[in-house]
Amino acid sequence: MGNYYTNFTVKHGVAQEIAEALSQAGRTAILSPPLNGFVVVYDMACEGQDLAELESVGNLLSSTLGCSVLGVMNHGDDVLLLIVFDCGEVIDEYNSCPDYFVDKEPEGPVGGNSELLCRVFSPKANLAELERVLRDDEEYVFAFERHEAIVNTLGLPGFAVASGYKYIEQGEIPEGIDPSDLLRVR
Repeated sequence: MGNYYTNFTVKHGVAQEIAEALSQAGRTAILSPPLNGFVVVYDMACEGQDLAELESVGNLLSSTLGCSVLGVMNHGDDVLLLIVFDCGEVIDEYNSCPDYFVDKEPEGPVGGNSELLCRVFSPKANLAELERVLRDDEEYVFAFERHEAIVNTLGLPGFAVASGYKYIEQGEIPEGIDPSDLLRVR
């Protein structure tokens, strides 16, 4: 059994403002400390792997804060979903295995505009490398491995990889975070 997690990498370096937006919306979440202008948000309700819930929180964060957000869902380490939100709009989506829930032979990843991802999250990132990571269907056995490669290529906080609300609640704190630096919203 693989990883099941969701989280949001928010391009907004003020964790307290993110916490206030989540609190006003009645969300329960944990926030990483800011790193290079990004905060990772682990929302409790999103852990149910409900795409509508993931979209709701991504829209909430990006519209309320007027920023870009990368929503991530890892389903059993078989499927990696990415949704890019900007100011309340979905501007890109990626699915590493779109045929996972249907009875047909997998055809490979779909979506994921590498130029847009670089422009929004890391203009200096290696575009060709990101495109390779998004499309390579042989190198990544587990979805968290592809997620890690995307995060590394874009220079995003590694706190997002293989971590979600339930893991943190179970004491699995992402590497590089002191538990006392986590911000809780209830």
